[in-house]
Amino acid sequence: MMPTKEMKKNAGDNGDVLEMVVTQYRALFEYQQERGDDISLQPGDLLIVSKMALLAADYQEGDEKCPKDWLHGTNERTKEKGNFPGTFVEYVGVVRTGLTSGKPWPRPVPPTPVGPQPPGASSLEEVMPTDPCDPSLDEWD
Repeated sequence: MMPTKEMKKNAGDNGDVLEMVVTQYRALFEYQQERGDDISLQPGDLLIVSKMALLAADYQEGDEKCPKDWLHGTNERTKEKGNFPGTFVEYVGVVRTGLTSGKPWPRPVPPTPVGPQPPGASSLEEVMPTDPCDPSLDEWD
């Protein structure tokens, strides 16, 4: 794989190492694997998605904070790689990690579950009175 501007080349004692900036998400809801390329989620699971996977899924800069489609990443708890619905996770932030890869999976995302969030899940309503993914909220940009 050719290095991109998201990758940083570091020379270490054992040779060159490529690092990449990736996006981290936390699962808010349980999701059971429906297809072979899916991964199951449990509330609280941390997931890593590469910038390349977001770009391959036609995400624009800033879209990663409010995913509305399928994402491809790695579940840090199970170490499984695969697809999961972006509407079942919350954006945590950006981290540096080794290379990852993914491919988009074009299919409809299941509806977001309605109901109480699991213990420990952050409630954006405590900070913001409305949905941060609502495009009509210009004041949060």
